[in-house]
Amino acid sequence: MIASLPMYDRPETRASNDRFWQLIRNQLEPGLASPEELSRTADHWQDWENPELLLSQTCGYPYRTRLHGKTRLVATPVYDLPDCPPGHYYSVLIARKSDPRGGFEDFARARLAYNDALSQSGWAAPQSHAEDTGFRFTDVTQTGAHRTSAQAVASGIADIAAIDAVSWAMIRRWDSFAADLREIGVTAPTPALPY
Repeated sequence: MIASLPMYDRPETRASNDRFWQLIRNQLEPGLASPEELSRTADHWQDWENPELLLSQTCGYPYRTRLHGKTRLVATPVYDLPDCPPGHYYSVLIARKSDPRGGFEDFARARLAYNDALSQSGWAAPQSHAEDTGFRFTDVTQTGAHRTSAQAVASGIADIAAIDAVSWAMIRRWDSFAADLREIGVTAPTPALPY
């Protein structure tokens, strides 16, 4: 059996994720086979599509587009985000502090850094937010991770990124490059990352 909690698994959170898994594991039905340790494969799809998967967490967009019907949604977390209903989250739109542009609409021709085309928070949410404002991001660069998207904005490779609010809180707490970034808005709340 496989269990993974890859969505917010950074070196700084690894021990907490391990403790969380042990709490879950201790509450499972007696006799149910469960791994002692979390899987930490680099390819999340390898775990998500494995028939031995017992529990994992995924972004909502991959769940809707590829995992629904192959896996079963068992829980949705409550992150207690400001101005956000329980069981939902949103993306924080970030730009460099030194960028002279003001609000989100001023970034219509900007380069968007996004983690993955199957990301609700990094790709679908900012594109939907842009469409509601009357444009679509066409100058884009894929980074592979929210943290890397934020780094791309801080270093000037990109102008704007949408970072899920939980990841953004971690970046602000643990990454020094966050001091070079500012928030320019948030996207509409969507269902939080399912287990």
